[in-house]
Amino acid sequence: MQVRVAKRTVFFVSYQTGVTAETLGHSLLTPFRGSEYRAVTRPFIANAEQAAIAVFRIDAVAAESGLRPIVMA
Repeated sequence: MQVRVAKRTVFFVSYQTGVTAETLGHSLLTPFRGSEYRAVTRPFIANAEQAAIAVFRIDAVAAESGLRPIVMA
Protein backbone atom coordinates (compact mmCIF):
# COMPACT_ATOMS: atom_id res chain seq x y z
CA MET A 1 0.00 0.00 0.00
CA GLN A 2 1.36 3.40 -0.97
CA VAL A 3 0.93 6.25 1.48
CA ARG A 4 -0.01 9.54 -0.13
CA VAL A 5 1.73 12.54 1.38
CA ALA A 6 -0.22 15.78 1.28
CA LYS A 7 1.44 18.70 -0.42
CA ARG A 8 1.90 21.82 1.68
CA THR A 9 0.43 24.91 0.08
CA VAL A 10 2.54 28.03 -0.34
CA PHE A 11 0.68 31.32 -0.80
CA PHE A 12 2.39 34.25 -2.49
CA VAL A 13 0.43 37.34 -1.43
CA SER A 14 1.10 40.69 -3.07
CA TYR A 15 -0.39 44.15 -3.47
CA GLN A 16 0.75 44.13 -7.11
CA THR A 17 1.09 41.32 -9.68
CA GLY A 18 2.81 38.90 -7.32
CA VAL A 19 5.84 38.34 -9.56
CA THR A 20 8.31 39.60 -6.95
CA ALA A 21 6.69 37.58 -4.15
CA GLU A 22 6.78 34.45 -6.33
CA THR A 23 10.41 34.98 -7.34
CA LEU A 24 11.56 35.60 -3.79
CA GLY A 25 9.41 32.77 -2.46
CA HIS A 26 10.74 30.21 -4.93
CA SER A 27 14.28 31.32 -4.07
CA LEU A 28 13.60 30.80 -0.37
CA LEU A 29 12.19 27.34 -1.07
CA THR A 30 15.22 26.12 -3.08
CA PRO A 31 16.91 24.49 -0.05
CA PHE A 32 13.85 22.22 0.14
CA ARG A 33 13.98 20.97 -3.47
CA GLY A 34 12.88 17.46 -2.50
CA SER A 35 9.67 18.76 -0.97
CA GLU A 36 6.55 19.04 -3.04
CA TYR A 37 4.26 21.99 -2.60
CA ARG A 38 1.34 23.65 -4.31
CA ALA A 39 1.89 27.32 -5.15
CA VAL A 40 -1.03 29.76 -5.04
CA THR A 41 -0.59 33.43 -5.96
CA ARG A 42 -2.97 36.03 -4.55
CA PRO A 43 -2.15 39.28 -6.39
CA PHE A 44 -3.63 42.75 -5.99
CA ILE A 45 -4.40 42.57 -2.26
CA ALA A 46 -4.71 46.32 -1.76
CA ASN A 47 -7.18 46.83 1.09
CA ALA A 48 -8.45 45.29 4.32
CA GLU A 49 -11.42 43.59 2.66
CA GLN A 50 -9.23 41.84 0.10
CA ALA A 51 -6.79 40.85 2.86
CA ALA A 52 -9.64 39.36 4.91
CA ILE A 53 -10.75 37.30 1.90
CA ALA A 54 -7.18 36.07 1.38
CA VAL A 55 -6.94 35.09 5.07
CA PHE A 56 -10.27 33.24 4.81
CA ARG A 57 -8.99 31.25 1.81
CA ILE A 58 -5.67 30.49 3.51
CA ASP A 59 -7.49 29.29 6.64
CA ALA A 60 -9.77 27.13 4.49
CA VAL A 61 -6.78 25.42 2.87
CA ALA A 62 -5.28 24.81 6.31
CA ALA A 63 -8.50 23.25 7.58
CA GLU A 64 -8.94 21.12 4.46
CA SER A 65 -5.39 19.81 4.25
CA GLY A 66 -4.54 19.61 7.94
CA LEU A 67 -1.24 21.35 7.17
CA ARG A 68 -0.36 24.94 7.97
CA PRO A 69 0.25 26.77 4.69
CA ILE A 70 3.35 28.85 4.15
CA VAL A 71 2.50 32.49 3.39
CA MET A 72 4.96 34.82 1.69
CA ALA A 73 4.02 38.45 1.25
